[in-house]
Amino acid sequence: MTPPLTGQDIAEANGAVNALLDHQLQGTGVTARQFVILRVIAVRGPWSRHALEEFLVSQRQLTLDANGAAAELDTLAAKGLVTEAELTTAGEAEYERLQAVANATAAELYAEFAPEELATTRSVLRRVIERAQQLSAV
Repeated sequence: MTPPLTGQDIAEANGAVNALLDHQLQGTGVTARQFVILRVIAVRGPWSRHALEEFLVSQRQLTLDANGAAAELDTLAAKGLVTEAELTTAGEAEYERLQAVANATAAELYAEFAPEELATTRSVLRRVIERAQQLSAV
């Protein structure tokens, strides 16, 4: 009998994928957390600086408090990748380069899974997120 899915399973999978991303980003000058922040800006924007900081803090997987979110954005700004809450031209180019690395890594990671399995997994994880949010609101 297969044991039930638990939060530990999800956390371990998340940790393994994050470790893989850390490995792939070594030597780029951008951490996995900073890459995620660049992605949030690129995909979910536009943002005000304050709204972006609040969103980053709300994303528990980033383990950021208000000071940490501000510091990460300041670091990305010092690297010339963001201004306030927008990607610079250099930031857009760097994000595209890093996204290509992440896409290649994801393709390799998921290559052995059937498309139906990946679709089911995504659906289940989305529902887990929604249900957890509903239960947290109670």
